[in-house]
Amino acid sequence: MKKTMLALTLSLLSAHAMAGFTKQGDLEDLAQNPSDAELQHSIRSAMLSSPKAPRAWLTAWSEAESQQEYGSRWAEVGLNLLRWSQPDKTYEWKAAAMVQPGNTLAYQQDSLIDLERAQAYHLRYPETSGTVHAVAMADTSKGQYQVIATSQRRMAMGLAPVGPDNADVQLCKLGRSSTAPYIEMSETQKRVFTETTGLDFSLCLSGYSAQAYWQQRFKDFVRDDYTHTDNLNPGTSW
Repeated sequence: MKKTMLALTLSLLSAHAMAGFTKQGDLEDLAQNPSDAELQHSIRSAMLSSPKAPRAWLTAWSEAESQQEYGSRWAEVGLNLLRWSQPDKTYEWKAAAMVQPGNTLAYQQDSLIDLERAQAYHLRYPETSGTVHAVAMADTSKGQYQVIATSQRRMAMGLAPVGPDNADVQLCKLGRSSTAPYIEMSETQKRVFTETTGLDFSLCLSGYSAQAYWQQRFKDFVRDDYTHTDNLNPGTSW
């Protein structure tokens, strides 16, 4: 009986290992041949075979030891896996920027950005009518009020724009791999992807790097004469 149970356990472990090996092999093949429609369909179907399948495929992608051999093609495979994990949504990521530190590729979603979408970005006390040492003083005896800013103003200041879910758009790494790209996503997308794939999206751009990124991103939508570019095409998928 013990021998039978041991044999069964070894068999299951072997099958699990082989399944992981097969996933990695398919992903490497896709990185080598991105236009292979038959392989795309096969992987997409496998990812939809069970609720746990997207997590298994993204784990195989993020842990593959060979990923550095494929450069940006490996990032494209990861993005396709994300898309296929949510077949009822449309994600229009495009590779358009290099992010510091690390000179890491960033994929952008123009459809998340509406320049007129506004959000209160901090609270402020009203100022008193007098000054102390030529500095206007806040009147803390009165209630605070919110300062409203559009996404256009926020990006010009180096702040993230407001997404369709009324939360800041984020720029986070696709997992914790050293070769993982940054991707723009809404707070809702981040939560859904985390639940579906099990990947860690906690490495997000912040501080001076984020400020510089969003100020540069502002120029993708607003020309020097403050007219809007053709990139401005707000969407509703988030």
